[in-house]
Amino acid sequence: MYRDGSGGVQGACIGRKGYYVVIALLGLENQTKPDENMPLRVISYEGASYKSQLLDGEKNFYPVITLVLHFGKQHWEKARSLYEKLEVPEELRPYVNDFSINVFEISYLSEEQLTMFRSDFGVVAEYFVRSRTDPGYKPERKVIQHVDAFLKLMKAVTGDHRYEEVRKSVRKGVSITMCEVLDYREKRGEKRGIQRGIEQDRRALNRLNDLLLEEGSRI
Repeated sequence: MYRDGSGGVQGACIGRKGYYVVIALLGLENQTKPDENMPLRVISYEGASYKSQLLDGEKNFYPVITLVLHFGKQHWEKARSLYEKLEVPEELRPYVNDFSINVFEISYLSEEQLTMFRSDFGVVAEYFVRSRTDPGYKPERKVIQHVDAFLKLMKAVTGDHRYEEVRKSVRKGVSITMCEVLDYREKRGEKRGIQRGIEQDRRALNRLNDLLLEEGSRI
């Protein structure tokens, strides 16, 4: 099973003949910048998931795993555990359970780690790594399998709304590569820039006409 960063849950089951076995609940938290409260957030998510299992009368409880995917260009220097977040006196530590979070700095993945990906996420990860290390980055022509989901993720983790425009312009079922996505993105940006320039010129011309008319009325 899978829990996304918005709190939604998608199910992935293993089984047959009308029944299924849940192995684990996996939660993904996408972060564009470090959050000092992340240990508290994650423990609340996981606690709620375990409570839900209790209330649902589960007989076979399953583990809850949360992965924090940090897409920022700066290292995660905020708290990674409750002990780092809370000021726990030394004499109380034997009675206060610590809790650590799993943070993955996507922009700092190694070459070996990049080669391990087989899904579209590998394209996302490579983009963030190369954008940080290689100013002349040109993506490989690997075909993106799930274009809609890919572009939604890119918009979410970059904050660049041009990916949404690209998503709306790409026909369903059409094959596309990251190289083509970036080309589309830049063209969308150029088009918006041209349209913005035309609008500014139009406003300036209208203002000039108003001034000329005003000046003419005084003659």
